[in-house]
Amino acid sequence: MESRHKVVGIDVGFGFTKYMWLAAGERATDLFPSLVAPEPTSELPGFDLVSTGPRSATAKITVIVGKGAKSRRFVVGKSVVNELPTDHAHRTLNSHYAGSDDYSALLRGAITAIGATQIDHLVLGLPLTTFATKAATLQERFAGKHEHLVPLAGGTQYVCHVGKVTVLPQPVAAFLYHSANNKPDGEAANRSGLTLVIDIGYLTLDWVVTDGRQPIASRSSASNNGMSTICDAVCKSLAAELDLEFSFGLRKDVEQAIGRRTFTIAIRGKATNFEKHARPGEAMAEANLDALVKRSVTTLADISRVVITGGGAQFYVPVAKKYFGDIVSTSADAQYDIVRGLYTFGELLQNRQG
Repeated sequence: MESRHKVVGIDVGFGFTKYMWLAAGERATDLFPSLVAPEPTSELPGFDLVSTGPRSATAKITVIVGKGAKSRRFVVGKSVVNELPTDHAHRTLNSHYAGSDDYSALLRGAITAIGATQIDHLVLGLPLTTFATKAATLQERFAGKHEHLVPLAGGTQYVCHVGKVTVLPQPVAAFLYHSANNKPDGEAANRSGLTLVIDIGYLTLDWVVTDGRQPIASRSSASNNGMSTICDAVCKSLAAELDLEFSFGLRKDVEQAIGRRTFTIAIRGKATNFEKHARPGEAMAEANLDALVKRSVTTLADISRVVITGGGAQFYVPVAKKYFGDIVSTSADAQYDIVRGLYTFGELLQNRQG
């Protein structure tokens, strides 16, 4: 069945893969963890024990990367961390990520989840740390025919044709979403000055200073101080106290609790509060903010707005408000800000071209 999409936005992050498309005339978003595993040779059939029906279609997605004898089958999706041995599921956390088979598997998993057979304009995002070196490669690599997609319901492989591919810096995409959809009012509308956008990713922490909608490159940069470093510190502290060896599943619970600032997870069947273990993480977050200001923002005197975005936004916002004051804002679902900005860019370009 043909499924054409004029615009699709996909943000293959180090922590989660987010995607946005048009479904039944409405914008839709979804995500799954950026975990990749080889396809298992055997498995038990999966069922939703609440509805007694089949497992969610996007729980486990099989994709094929490469051609012929060099092709490899991978599994991605919402439940990979729960269904596969923890030593098989992994994240790729390095500067070569965008050129890896893992990245291709995750991107193709998102295309499969959408069910697209044709995408006129695919818009992707990259951290500032790799944008200059990887953007052109991504544009060339993912335009054209994708022949190795496996339908969610199983069966034969299908083809998706991708026309144009555009790559944007992730914090710029987040700012585009905020500027297009969150019009300031009252006091905020009367503020002159610049905007500082801070994207709290899983591996990287990116920031961009903008004058209106124009990024200022000399004051924008990135570092590998994303939420993974904070989660590592919290998990190690908690594991030492409770004599635990953290599995992917337990780490996932900790990461989600930190992201929501609830600081409570179930350990050995008991609700366990680990807020005291998160306090050093807040100190790390404050140090990261101080470092980015000193590294390239240089001064806060002309900064009138600070926008916190990305998967770590909820954890960072209270820290940022202490550091920057009442000029800090965020969105309710900041994890989707980048992919919404990617989609918005594609849509704006489409409207201009008629």
